[in-house]
Amino acid sequence: MATSVLSPVKTEDQILQDSMLEDDPNDNSATNEEEKTKPRWGPYHKGAKELASLYSKESVATIMSLFQNFIRPFREHHIDPTSITRHDFIETNGDNFMLTLPGLMSMTWNFCTKTNEQIQANYYWFSYLYLLAIFVSLTNQIHKWSHTYFGLPRWVTILQ
Repeated sequence: MATSVLSPVKTEDQILQDSMLEDDPNDNSATNEEEKTKPRWGPYHKGAKELASLYSKESVATIMSLFQNFIRPFREHHIDPTSITRHDFIETNGDNFMLTLPGLMSMTWNFCTKTNEQIQANYYWFSYLYLLAIFVSLTNQIHKWSHTYFGLPRWVTILQ
């Protein structure tokens, strides 16, 4: 299975400019003046580099790598909280949309094969599954907005 690596949505300068310093009011973690003034996370953080090295392009062909590719953004997020802001819509939300497909396909099958009475008997269950699919699909996008500190649409900032 071949994969292509998408380039970051932002340039390195934009990433650095839009990254916020981690709160460290007592200066306990900074060892020199440079560390006090630059962001302490990002793609060049030692932990982010180490995590990236654990996922080789060759391992994508295995089933385990598919599972790792599903887990990787969550692990990466704990090392580099702003990493999610550098992903496009598909990369951010694709896994969650795929997760909802079996339930939505089952509902579609039921709507096409069952009688109106059978569908009405399960109306509340179908409504629950449909709303769950919507919220699961948008979870990562909403989380991405919580880490995007600049340039959000006005309606998103109002909702936040």
